[in-house]
Amino acid sequence: MKSCSEIRQESYIIPTVIKLIERFLAAGKLVEFTRFINTADSNYVKLIHWSRLMQEPETSIIDKLQPYINNIFDKPYHSAFTENFSTFILINQISKIYLCGVATDSCILKTAIDSFERGIEPVIIKDACFSHGGQQAHDAGIFLL
Repeated sequence: MKSCSEIRQESYIIPTVIKLIERFLAAGKLVEFTRFINTADSNYVKLIHWSRLMQEPETSIIDKLQPYINNIFDKPYHSAFTENFSTFILINQISKIYLCGVATDSCILKTAIDSFERGIEPVIIKDACFSHGGQQAHDAGIFLL
C-alpha cells in the first residue's frame, strides 16, 4: 500500500498531469501509460530485498487517471523501453517523448536516458513528476537529468 506521504505527493502532481494529458489529447497527440510490476524472481527482490509493486492495488493506475488510459505498457524494470513500448515508438515514428509521473530519480531518469540513447528527444515535465523518496530524491533526479 502507498504511504501517506506518497499519496500526498501523488495528489500534488495529478491536476498537472491531467491538464497535460488533456492538452496533448486535444492536440491529437498520443498519451500512453507505463506501469512497473515487480516479480518474485527480480533482482529487486533477490538483491535488495524490495518486494513492493507486485500486485494490485499497488500496481493500479490511480482512479483519477483511469478515464485517460488508452494503452498501458507493463514493465519489469525502471525504463519504459520494453520490447512492446519500443515497437510502439518505432511504429508511430516518435522522435520526442514527454515524461511525467513516478519516480523522477529512477523510472523517469532511466526512461529519459534510454530515450536519448535511441535518438529520441526526452522532455521531462518536472512539475508533473515526483519521487517516493521525497523532494530530495526528486530534486536529485532533476539535477541528473
